[in-house]
Amino acid sequence: MPDNSSESSSHDSAQPHLHEKSPSILNRTWRFIPFKKYDPYLKIALNEVALNSVSQSGAPIVWISGWDKNCVNVGQQQNINDVVNVKEAKKRNITIVRRQGGGGAMYLDSEGEISWAVIAPNELLPKDVNEIYKMYCERLCDALQVLGIEAYHKPINDVMTTLGKISGSTLKRERNATYIGGTLIYAVDVRAVRALLQPENDKTKDKKVPEKFKPITSVSMEAEKTREETIQALAKSLLEGFTFKIDDWSKNELSDAQTLSEKYSSAEWLRYND
Repeated sequence: MPDNSSESSSHDSAQPHLHEKSPSILNRTWRFIPFKKYDPYLKIALNEVALNSVSQSGAPIVWISGWDKNCVNVGQQQNINDVVNVKEAKKRNITIVRRQGGGGAMYLDSEGEISWAVIAPNELLPKDVNEIYKMYCERLCDALQVLGIEAYHKPINDVMTTLGKISGSTLKRERNATYIGGTLIYAVDVRAVRALLQPENDKTKDKKVPEKFKPITSVSMEAEKTREETIQALAKSLLEGFTFKIDDWSKNELSDAQTLSEKYSSAEWLRYND
């Protein structure tokens, strides 16, 4: 975990991944919210709360988290019945959630998946969405390199190794702030992925590639590193070059998220019968 002092900063040398047109990024104090597992619907609600918080306060956030239940997370525009084997999900007691951003359906194991998110004012990030993806996928690659894993950014939003996909990300931009977040796979149950997901039926995508042909890998498959070591490397890379304070969600933020979680668990939001 990064420095446990109330406020910490990396060296003052120039960082290659920072947005060169926003020098103020180095002068902001970032909120760092360390790893903890959350209820899936509350976690989705916190995405919105974080965007609202940053939009209003201007204080950017780096957040690392996990899920307290195994779940499938689908993109905002996807039809659940097309991309998820709902019958199999019910059989396995898998929670299905719908996030606010785009991208494809993902199976998220409570023990094997590490979520990361960066929420920042738009002025601190490139205007080009592709550049934002590149910036943070490269930071993921840096973290993996520390763990002894060679990885590369595959545009637009994936991180790959020679064995397959190890991380994917999604982005949502509001008027004043941007959320970019994704998953780093620490361990993966490939059989569960194959059984639960059916991306070849995704009508929002041009390519209909069966999931069984998509290579998937994980940190534990490629390096003898613990999940805690992986979380530490990820946090250090995401915070590199920033002044930050270790923080948590405020009572008001958690209260707002609890209220919003009712929306994100509702039939209207999940839209099973699109």
